[in-house]
Amino acid sequence: MKEWLDMMLEKVSVRVSDEGGSTRDKAFKETEKKRLQTLIDRHDGLMPKTVETQEKVEIYAACYSYGDDLGPLLKTLEEMLHLSTKEIHPHNVKMVEEQVEKMERVNSTVETVHDQVDDFVKKGQKLIKTPNCAPFLAPLVEKLQTIYKEATEKAKERLALLRTAVKDWEKYDEMRTQIIEPCDRLENEFKLYKKIFDPKVSYDVIRKRRLVLEECKARANDMFKNMQKSYTTIVLLAGEDKREFLDREVNDIDEKRNVIAKCELKLKELEEYNEKLVKAVEQTEDLKVWSKQTAQRLQELRNIQNTSRTREERVKESICLQEECKKKLAAVKDLDYEYRKLLPDIKPVSSADYMTRYDVARKTMAEFEEMKKNLRDTCAEIEKESGSISDFFGRVQELCKEWNNMKTLTDALINSVHSLNPITNPGVAQLETLFKKINSIHEKREKIMAAM
Repeated sequence: MKEWLDMMLEKVSVRVSDEGGSTRDKAFKETEKKRLQTLIDRHDGLMPKTVETQEKVEIYAACYSYGDDLGPLLKTLEEMLHLSTKEIHPHNVKMVEEQVEKMERVNSTVETVHDQVDDFVKKGQKLIKTPNCAPFLAPLVEKLQTIYKEATEKAKERLALLRTAVKDWEKYDEMRTQIIEPCDRLENEFKLYKKIFDPKVSYDVIRKRRLVLEECKARANDMFKNMQKSYTTIVLLAGEDKREFLDREVNDIDEKRNVIAKCELKLKELEEYNEKLVKAVEQTEDLKVWSKQTAQRLQELRNIQNTSRTREERVKESICLQEECKKKLAAVKDLDYEYRKLLPDIKPVSSADYMTRYDVARKTMAEFEEMKKNLRDTCAEIEKESGSISDFFGRVQELCKEWNNMKTLTDALINSVHSLNPITNPGVAQLETLFKKINSIHEKREKIMAAM
């Protein structure tokens, strides 16, 4: 445009100088020339703004074109972000696996557009640096970066959560199935929890029962703990609508674990029973040993030929045995009461196992009854022997006293005989009296000896 105006101005100027004419024509042409020059100057003045506007229009056009081209990509990323953040409630492993497949596709899509996003960001940042850039471009580029970052992070988080949920569902189903085995085993074990009347084997049997219980308890508790951990994740995805159903499943399993407490309580009762029975049998054995040893002591006590003990020692031994008998008889009484509680009257039935257990209980009770009878017999013999020894030593003391009296009279007789004068008439009357007393003493001694 400016070139055309310059060209026209040049033509007018040439005409004015070359052509002749009236003064009026020359003035008109001069005026036209001035007007044209004014128009050219005005054009020259508008040109910078025009150029600036033209450049601005071109940049805006590039920005709007950038925005139009970016639209489909933003829409895709927004859709991926929505898929990565929307609420989902898969309540079984199959549904979770389907969600995993969807999120894998989302992650694949986000990864696929990575280069495209990178190119758009670079292009947008380049446009932003140019003068007269459209004001909407910077927020648009920032939005692209933000959405891409969020879509990438949320997609990865959701995929990781779903993959964890798959593992947790598998673990949950696995534990829910496997925990039945130790619980059922304990149910079967509980049926075998019976009182064992044979103290010789009861310890080993109960120890084995305890080992089985501890093993199954540890396995069941560990499985239930893992199941609860998995439950925390899956119920988070399943949502509140499915919580009641899942809670019911967990509660059913927890109720099945009640067999552990039932077995522990029963086994503790059996262990306490076994301890009491073993203690009673041990006391019975101790009393047997005491009864046997006491019978030997009694035999030694009866042997009056044994001069290794004095009379006082024999009496003291007899009293000690009597005191021991009183204590042992009291212990037998308490033990008898304990046996009646531990081994009640059992009526045999047709079951072979029950008959065997009954025979053992009956044998244990019979051994106790035999010990009780022997001990009571021994105590009775001790009482009898203690009475005999006391009576014997009483008579011996009486005999000794009489012998002392006899010795005194004999000494008196000897003195009397020595005092007699053989020349004179002996004291016949005095001698007769002395001899009568001696005969009386002999009669008493004979009676005492006959009573012994």
